[in-house]
Amino acid sequence: MIDSHCHLDFAEFDADRPQVWRNAQAKGLTGLLLPGTQASRFSHLQSIAQQQAGFYYALGLHPWFLNEQSSADLEALEQLLQDTQSDPKRIAIGETGLDFHIAVEPALQLRVFEQHLTLAQHFNLPVIVHHRKSHNDILRLLKRYPDVTGVIHAFSGSSYEAENYVKAGFMLGVGGTITYERANKTRNALLAVGLEHLLLETDAPSMPLHGKQGLRNSPEHLPEIAAVLATLFNQEVDSISRQTTDNFERLFLR
Repeated sequence: MIDSHCHLDFAEFDADRPQVWRNAQAKGLTGLLLPGTQASRFSHLQSIAQQQAGFYYALGLHPWFLNEQSSADLEALEQLLQDTQSDPKRIAIGETGLDFHIAVEPALQLRVFEQHLTLAQHFNLPVIVHHRKSHNDILRLLKRYPDVTGVIHAFSGSSYEAENYVKAGFMLGVGGTITYERANKTRNALLAVGLEHLLLETDAPSMPLHGKQGLRNSPEHLPEIAAVLATLFNQEVDSISRQTTDNFERLFLR
């Protein structure tokens, strides 16, 4: 199985990154996607991806850090996307999106998100979308870019929102959220769109699973998310692994 959203490049893994990946492989993982967050970390992200078979990366500016970014960072992003066009490990744009729960001006977030969508259209790349309290605005912007596809990272929302994302050509990232009892709305939304539109993810080191609150999340826990999804869809874990891996390859490795 593939972890479609894992920040294994973050400092939380500096002390034991190779061992974490060996542990994850022992549990059935064959690859992962490292999303970009800040221009200052792009070279580090690329270096880690290049060192390991099965690792891929994306380039983008996360909304959480936009107050620390500049126009030069957007220029650097565009230039690096141009420079890495022949790199088979660079497979997406992101992590980008809208988060209206943080102290970053919505107008700035909207402008930068739309710039990412423009780049995704130009370079014909899928986009990794972060959301919080922003589904309506994201869906409104996606309608302006009908040729752009991607994944809604850490999806949590209604069946209506899930179906509209799928209609827009997007898959839904399924992570630790579905392991909590309070996630009934999200689980019903996943059932409504079907397995062919879902990707597995951990968002490690963030988004811990139920029972692991306060601990560092890890790609090692991806099989536990797959197991919850298997129960939800009344299928075997192997079937979930195959379908979500096929989905990943269809979206990112086309």
